[in-house]
Amino acid sequence: MKSIGIDQSTHDIYESSTGVWYSVWPANPVVSVAAFIASDRDSCALEHDLSRAQSVFREDSFDPVTRIRRGRFYKSCGNSRPSNERALLHPVYGTRGSLSPEYGSEVERRLFTFNQLECDSFQQTVAIGSGDSLWRILGVERIITGEYLVTLKARHALGVLPQLNSEAIPKMGRKKAIETFDKLVDSAYRETPGSIIDRARDATQWLLSTWFANNRGDNSLLHEDLGHIIKKIDHEHDKPEVILSAAKVVARLHARGKPNEQERYNTRPLMEADAEFALAAVGLLLREFGWTS
Repeated sequence: MKSIGIDQSTHDIYESSTGVWYSVWPANPVVSVAAFIASDRDSCALEHDLSRAQSVFREDSFDPVTRIRRGRFYKSCGNSRPSNERALLHPVYGTRGSLSPEYGSEVERRLFTFNQLECDSFQQTVAIGSGDSLWRILGVERIITGEYLVTLKARHALGVLPQLNSEAIPKMGRKKAIETFDKLVDSAYRETPGSIIDRARDATQWLLSTWFANNRGDNSLLHEDLGHIIKKIDHEHDKPEVILSAAKVVARLHARGKPNEQERYNTRPLMEADAEFALAAVGLLLREFGWTS
């Protein structure tokens, strides 16, 4: 079984699979406390004291654009924390920071130790580093060391969009609403302003249609184009002005991204600020619908 240890005094990371600890070198990996939770809407107070933390996450890679993270999870060992462990000499510090003089090629160090976490212990959502940093597990694969390499994706849009409460969305359009929202979140980090607004328009059409179809009890409204849905809502006796305004903004920005519209009305090209405004409009719709966490 693969284990990692965190030095109490230097916070250097050690590894062990045969009982002998050795330093991870030339660079220490990023290690954070972690906690699995039943739902991404549940609160989570992480225990940052390593003497009480139950799980840690060792990051192997992170892509800030896609918000994809890969790494390995470990659970606390049953021994005392920290515990005295025999370790090979540090490749740079040697015996510095050890508890005892050198014994051949080994010294004694005080480590917070964690064992590899088995696959059946994983839950869909995990908090890493802080209680509001929630991640969804996309895949798990076993590597040659016997550990499980986990691929995760952030469950929030870093403040660009609100957190989606999927259970609050009517069942008739829930699946596609989540899909269009996820595509919009992904586009916010990697695509051009025009592409982001295209995805915002797609999300607005489906979210607005789902909301209106649920209110009217008419599933056929899900097939309506955004412009038609806006017109139908606009003719309602108690029309929701905020919802209508947000939807109209996204529709108008989407139209301005077309070359023929730019030529006809001599409008400026879409800018990053326009895309941010479209994202904010979608977030406003979600809050008005009550579909956020």
